[in-house]
Amino acid sequence: MPWTHLKDTMPVARKQHECWLCGKVIEKGVKHIRRRGVCGNKHTSDRMHIECDARTKDWDDIDWGTFSRGTLELDDD
Repeated sequence: MPWTHLKDTMPVARKQHECWLCGKVIEKGVKHIRRRGVCGNKHTSDRMHIECDARTKDWDDIDWGTFSRGTLELDDD
């Protein structure tokens, strides 16, 4: 089912959330991305770390089509 992007916002978390991309916690007080869209007739809202979103900027439809929620691996510094 196709997904249509509606809007991104960058709120500060008022509570903990799970990053849609890496699956790790977005801590309370951390600025992050809230991405809203529509899949079929259902409105969706996902949250992700700013750093995780930056890692996906060059992805194409194949990358998104083969991605599983919460599996983005980040380099631990």
